[in-house]
Amino acid sequence: MALTVAWIFTVLKSDADIRGRLIYVVGPSGAGKNSVIAAAQKFVNKNNNLYFSLRYVTRPTLDADGGNDGDLPITATAFAQYRLSGLFALDWQAHGFSYGIGAEINTALHAGKTVVINGSRAYTKTALAKYPTMIVIQIQVPLDVAQARLTARAREDTAAIDARVQRAPPFTVPEGQLITIDNSGPLEAAAQALTEVLLGSNSVPLVRSDTALV
Repeated sequence: MALTVAWIFTVLKSDADIRGRLIYVVGPSGAGKNSVIAAAQKFVNKNNNLYFSLRYVTRPTLDADGGNDGDLPITATAFAQYRLSGLFALDWQAHGFSYGIGAEINTALHAGKTVVINGSRAYTKTALAKYPTMIVIQIQVPLDVAQARLTARAREDTAAIDARVQRAPPFTVPEGQLITIDNSGPLEAAAQALTEVLLGSNSVPLVRSDTALV
């Protein structure tokens, strides 16, 4: 899917330019982050006030929880060209792959939309520096649940799974900008909690953490 010229060259001049909300969803491998985002997207259906950003990834298409929904496969060469051309608003490296969020999110933010990004815990500090008012949503499950889910996928050996579930270094998120959603129960419950955040509810049944993302 190509980026349109009008969206490619949108420049975010300052935080004051943002009329919308940026929701940055993170979670360790096995937490089911991709599944929660996909289910929430189905709940809101065609809400024109929400924009779910696509993510460019230098790997083949995988299953839903492994990175299929909302991901666009791209070669490493093409990724590097996009990055040098300024076509990514955000980009990072994780698990040996490159990930990029298209610059079109700035157009959506300027238009007052709520933008949802499938992000990276390790890149959160950098993303906050560029979008200081963004809300961080942390999808979380107990370590044993994450390990069991990754083992059931049968794509990696034990050593690779252990490496995936290691937590990123903790850092500070501004007070009131971090919400943690427990996805150890039914997927629908976690997706509904995320949906209520996206729709602007201030009274969702979530486990909240004011500052520390761990």
